[in-house]
Amino acid sequence: MTRDLKAELITSQSLLQKSVDACRRFAASYIGDMEQIWSIVLKHTLIRYYLSIYLSIYLSIYLSISLSLASLSLSLSLSLDQIIHLYYFTFGSLTLHQPQFYHQYSLYIDDGERDYLSIYLSIYLSIYLSIYLSVCLTPLNRLLIGMYLHQHI
Repeated sequence: MTRDLKAELITSQSLLQKSVDACRRFAASYIGDMEQIWSIVLKHTLIRYYLSIYLSIYLSIYLSISLSLASLSLSLSLSLDQIIHLYYFTFGSLTLHQPQFYHQYSLYIDDGERDYLSIYLSIYLSIYLSIYLSVCLTPLNRLLIGMYLHQHI
């Protein structure tokens, strides 16, 4: 009985080793084929150009959305006066009034208007930052991705 178990164990180990070797050979050939396909595809300048545009736009959108959400959550946690200072610092000047106006008349703004104004300015800041970052980061991302693709060909 023990000889049968030993023989069965040896047989199962050899079958397992053969299947592992077959999987390794398949994976190596698959990876080699994929490397050859990508090297052929990336040698074409037009495909590389469109791929870099796609990746840069994707990266810009991802970064701008994540940064705008971060700025939105930050600005929603700030007070109205802090948001006005951040708004003034970002845009250089307010479209309606200077920050001194809000400091002088902040006593006359009730809490409902203050919350509404802070949410409005927060959303406006986050949308502005997302558009600004997506426009500014797209050429830089295209340059970096193009350099990366050119280096790995």
